[in-house]
Amino acid sequence: MTRRVILSLAKIIGVIGLLTIILLVSIPPLLYYNYRQKIFVSVTSIPRSIPQTVMVLGAAVYPNDTPSNALQDRLEMAHSLYKHGNVEKILVSGAKDEGIYNEPRAMKATLVELGVPAEIIWEDDGGSRTFESCRRAKEDFGFDSLLVVSQGFHLPRALFLCEQIGLRVAGIYATGAFSESHSDYYTVREIAAMYLAVWDIIRYKRML
Repeated sequence: MTRRVILSLAKIIGVIGLLTIILLVSIPPLLYYNYRQKIFVSVTSIPRSIPQTVMVLGAAVYPNDTPSNALQDRLEMAHSLYKHGNVEKILVSGAKDEGIYNEPRAMKATLVELGVPAEIIWEDDGGSRTFESCRRAKEDFGFDSLLVVSQGFHLPRALFLCEQIGLRVAGIYATGAFSESHSDYYTVREIAAMYLAVWDIIRYKRML
């Protein structure tokens, strides 16, 4: 192999490596930019054309089915949507194990306590990951469109996953003490999770 060929191969590998780095680095800002116009900041800013089925994504639950601060903020936003007349159904999607841990059960109980009728709340106990919550909403529950409730750092990835699975989606920020003052740790963790989300969609579409 001549020196010229070696140099040419090195340049090609270098260009491919550079393009790969650029692609990887661009994923988080692209997701944030592409989905920010589908995220609403208040109940009153939501037009009637937005889906009337709300999906509240799960988060940690403490003993006695007490929602974590992050989850409490999401549930209170869902309640606000109901009071404002923006809701026909609420899907609460989260994790459940074989013991007593059950996010959807705690979410439904909290919503009922807040004043949401139990009959409009649907429980999905298979939503252990955001990808699974979106997939199951489409494939198992038969929804075509959703208004997703979560924190601002989480919503771009959630909307990306749901849309790529085939749902028409919009999002609304959960508000409250946690949602408005969370640490940078959650933002950094979310950036890392975006790469997994892209990989989830690649694998999902290969299986179709």
